[in-house]
Amino acid sequence: MVPYKDTGSFELVLVIMNRLVDNRSPWATQITPERVHQMSLSGLNNPFNRYALPLHPALELIHWLQKESLFADSIRCERCDADCHLGVQEKAIDGYVWRCKNRHEISIRRHSFFSRSHMHLQDIINFVIAYAEDQTLWKCSQAAGIGYGTTAVHWGIFCRDLFIEYYMRNIRDMKLSGQVKVNESLFGRRTK
Repeated sequence: MVPYKDTGSFELVLVIMNRLVDNRSPWATQITPERVHQMSLSGLNNPFNRYALPLHPALELIHWLQKESLFADSIRCERCDADCHLGVQEKAIDGYVWRCKNRHEISIRRHSFFSRSHMHLQDIINFVIAYAEDQTLWKCSQAAGIGYGTTAVHWGIFCRDLFIEYYMRNIRDMKLSGQVKVNESLFGRRTK
């Protein structure tokens, strides 16, 4: 018996695979666990990458955040103006702090998006990604593993403020060309 060779179905598979790559399907960007630290921010579109990154040791996550310019690469001590290096601090939430030669300690989150937060880095990353995917606040809090209460509400407000700031800086003054269609809206209930 001769195996059936259908060149049309093979070409169809090639078209589907090319479409996946061209449309940047999240599953087309899966990164092996050994190379997760080399991933860019756009690689977080893939749920596999999103949950593989936080499973790495804290120091690797910190280095990845530094590579993506979300953490400072270096910092100078505000007291003695000396260069600081990363040091282990068990009492810190992330396990690491900036430490100068005079043993002054500065949070690694200083001057970053994560400053003044008492949540783990992994939880913040999961919350922001879920929020950017237009999930409900309930689902964002579940993705981050935090309670659905004031913490989730405050982080939701913070993320919304960031989107507003981005709009004000980059999109507000953009001039559009062409026609704009406005559809009618029906509101089902009376609002106060």
